[in-house]
Amino acid sequence: MITKERLARIKRNPNEVAALIYAHNDAGNINFVLENLGRLPSDFNADFLYKLLDHNHSAVRLNAVKNIGKLNKKLNADALSLLVFENDSDTKDRLFGAAR
Repeated sequence: MITKERLARIKRNPNEVAALIYAHNDAGNINFVLENLGRLPSDFNADFLYKLLDHNHSAVRLNAVKNIGKLNKKLNADALSLLVFENDSDTKDRLFGAAR
């Protein structure tokens, strides 16, 4: 079972976070992990988050984008803007609101 306490313990090791996500590979568990990561360490290796940008569930993609936004690193803005603005209208609507 995934708990917030377990996430707090393993968050220091992104390989364990990635392994947890891949071990519980359903959208509900992935979203729980992504929604409860909280503040990310400055040296957090977020490679697995970029892989989740291609997930088939829009909420997973949205939560991956949100967590990538927490990073204190130079982001691949081109990849994120391509995902959100050109390829993924559902995530775009969730980020900016469906009513405009």
